[in-house]
Amino acid sequence: MGTPHLVGLLTVALDTRTEPWMIKVVAQEHSMGRPDAVVVYVASTAAFGDIVECARGRVLNLQGPPLTEILAPGVSWAQEPGDGCSFGESRCSLMAVILQRTTNTDDETFLGTASEEFLAAGLDPAAPHLRRRAHG
Repeated sequence: MGTPHLVGLLTVALDTRTEPWMIKVVAQEHSMGRPDAVVVYVASTAAFGDIVECARGRVLNLQGPPLTEILAPGVSWAQEPGDGCSFGESRCSLMAVILQRTTNTDDETFLGTASEEFLAAGLDPAAPHLRRRAHG
């Protein structure tokens, strides 16, 4: 992937923007194959085109993290929950509840339970990458 080169490209592209941004990169080379090896935090979707262009052809793992929305091969996105937890923590906690409720059940029961739990958490089961809907 050429991680330093990718981070350099992202930095140059994002530095021209006015909204805040941050890049997180795994610290050890053996972790570079992870689907979240390079994470870019941006305040809005306006930078998506620049991010996709920078990553094109430079990403090892073309699968994004589970429950994220794919933008391009190797590039996906999700909104932070906004509750102090990371996206991964939030969705893993929810999946743990779903798995506890559906041990030894069929696929249909699992999917129905997953949908119920996502809705109960204020999430759209068809768009699990988005943060909770505001109540009220």
